[in-house]
Amino acid sequence: MIFTRSLCVIFLSALCFLAQPSSAQTSLIPEIFGGSDPAACQKKCKDVKDQCRKEIDRLKTACKVTGRSILCDRAKENGCAASQKYCEAMQQVDFGDSACNPPAPFSDNKPGGSGSGEPHYITFDGLLYDLQTAGDFILADTTDGEFAAHVRIEPWTSATSVQTAIGLRFNDVIINYDNRTNAWTFTHRGQTIDPSQAFLTPIDGVLVAKLGGNEFVVLKPNVASVRIGRHGYLNIDIDLLSGQTSRGLLGNNDQNPNNDLIVPEGATQRDWIHGPYTDELRLMENSPLLPYTEGKSARDYAVEGHPVFAGPISAEAMANAKQACEAKRLEFPWLVICIHDVALTG
Repeated sequence: MIFTRSLCVIFLSALCFLAQPSSAQTSLIPEIFGGSDPAACQKKCKDVKDQCRKEIDRLKTACKVTGRSILCDRAKENGCAASQKYCEAMQQVDFGDSACNPPAPFSDNKPGGSGSGEPHYITFDGLLYDLQTAGDFILADTTDGEFAAHVRIEPWTSATSVQTAIGLRFNDVIINYDNRTNAWTFTHRGQTIDPSQAFLTPIDGVLVAKLGGNEFVVLKPNVASVRIGRHGYLNIDIDLLSGQTSRGLLGNNDQNPNNDLIVPEGATQRDWIHGPYTDELRLMENSPLLPYTEGKSARDYAVEGHPVFAGPISAEAMANAKQACEAKRLEFPWLVICIHDVALTG
């Protein structure tokens, strides 16, 4: 009872954090940045600066992936804005002040890695890339073996894809969700658990809750936190609380975004991502974590010939997409992602 109560306290604290609006998440709290200790404060400020650099790396990656000058120009503008915002804010910091308040990083304020929309992936180390493919894949698999996530990606249009199912393993606990059927499955050491009970009682330390609307969180303290958003597709955010390195579409979590996608010399980034890169992480045998309808297997979801790229996007389509997305007043990376999606899908 005491153990369960402690887990509930940890869980409720996590939910409070996840449910906060972004403005609260980026509030400048002195205690977080070292309080009255100047040395500790300086270290925290360095961490903020490193995060800002990651954001600019994302801009560069988005530019390379799209290969369109209009997006590259936008990326450069936002990159400069990020640098200027950071530097101006840092000039206001007095490291000798007990209320040392470095600025919040120029980011989407989401920890860990994520996959959203048609899917746009941000690795644990902050690298942004697009992936239009089909099949079952390793999303994250930690080196200590305590956590794994597999994802199903299916065609959305002839040239785009979306995430439709997620499977999670926390040691002996397996949880999966199929967006096509809106069905949850919970097992512990091979025994099926009724979903109504799973949302009320921790399963071997794993807590599951609905945040409201179509948002869910699955959490095991000191291992991983997974946030799942259900739309016509799945948005997935994963934070590796253990700090373990990993393998999968969300990168290796080694604090270095430069080695998440290493395109061999002579290969184009798009062809390599949709070829050797995903082939290495594709599951051709049924995943023990993902759901399968009767008569279907992992090989059936690996649709050959998808995606079909129609060639360069027209300048008119790109300009219309840019106008529509800028009207939404989005910040990076969502502005670049929006322009890419609208130009590609209309």
